[in-house]
Amino acid sequence: MGETKNCARVCTRDRLRDEIFARILDGRYPPDMHLKEMALAKEFGTSQAPVREALRDLEALGLVENERYRGTRVRSTSAVELKEAYELRALIEDRSAQKAVPCSPGDLDTLSQKVELMHRSARSKDPEGYSQAALVFHRRIVEISGNKQFLKAFDSMQWGVRSRIAIYSVLDDLPQHAADHADVLKWLKLGDGVQAGAMLKAMLERFIDVLDKMDHL
Repeated sequence: MGETKNCARVCTRDRLRDEIFARILDGRYPPDMHLKEMALAKEFGTSQAPVREALRDLEALGLVENERYRGTRVRSTSAVELKEAYELRALIEDRSAQKAVPCSPGDLDTLSQKVELMHRSARSKDPEGYSQAALVFHRRIVEISGNKQFLKAFDSMQWGVRSRIAIYSVLDDLPQHAADHADVLKWLKLGDGVQAGAMLKAMLERFIDVLDKMDHL
């Protein structure tokens, strides 16, 4: 019973975090706006506990800031912070692809499904669907590398949210990004982890180039 209750609260926290994130991203919650726990809890029909936890998650990502005696305010998302996270991720994924080969048929099938989903999402201009499929694709490569520290570092950077921020900066290029993922998969199928890793690194570095031209998101 307690486990079910805890799971429900975690799910509520995740839902609130994603919704608040979306509102920050589309401007409904502009920079410097104060977010009041009680008001958010009332709006979403929940207690303050999951709201507080959701805001803590967003604070860890640099999207909001807790000010003593004043509560939580929306802050401008730093492109520099996101760029630095992508630089680390590029190094992790490059090496992960090298260590991931030879991939099992099951792993290749999972990656193929996600590439197809990315293609469909790019064609239908669905950034949310694309982001989710791409995240599973990239994380799976890190996971099958067998390096637990790589996976721990990857997960610690909260890519579920960070990736969605980056995707919105390259919406018009999603078809090409989907094609690039297909090429990574091709090299993994051929057992060439070096080439697959180089492509992953180049792909992520293109995001860094975009972020280099932005002062904030």
